[in-house]
Amino acid sequence: MMHPRVGAFIRRTLLEDIVPTLNVPDAEAFARSVLERFENPFIRHALFDITLHGTTKFRVRIIPSMIRAANRNGRVPDSLLLGFAAPLLLSRGDLQQARRDAGLPVPVDELAGRIRALWPTSVDGDSLRTFVEGVSRDKTLWEMDLTTIPRFVDTATRQLSNLVTLGAGEALDSLLTASVA
Repeated sequence: MMHPRVGAFIRRTLLEDIVPTLNVPDAEAFARSVLERFENPFIRHALFDITLHGTTKFRVRIIPSMIRAANRNGRVPDSLLLGFAAPLLLSRGDLQQARRDAGLPVPVDELAGRIRALWPTSVDGDSLRTFVEGVSRDKTLWEMDLTTIPRFVDTATRQLSNLVTLGAGEALDSLLTASVA
């Protein structure tokens, strides 16, 4: 949370893109209390450990926010689609293999294998779009066909392409700068 890019991304995504879609009392106050807990420097939780069952967590925790945002605004916010693209890139398995090679534990995500199996050998625009479309259609992963959400595949593909070509830092910069402009 103290990282300038990551903290800004999390705050903005939670407060501007998720909270407005919720129809619950005191949603913003609750979100701010969650951010305060996340900012507690005495709580040490390795980011990689959060990937345990990450695909299922994403389906249960984030997909509903995406659907509500699309129903409310006609589209899913770019921040949520960057949040969708990042686990797709993680599911490719590069970081997990590096951890295994270093003798470090790798959290289990049973569904990530379905995503990894679809990863293209080339990462040009067309192959990434085909990949995102295939993953988005997989009802086993998401319990729905995400391609039915307006502009979902195009925007998720753009976010994934940014992650692959620019790296996470520049992809976050691009997103945060675009949202201010």
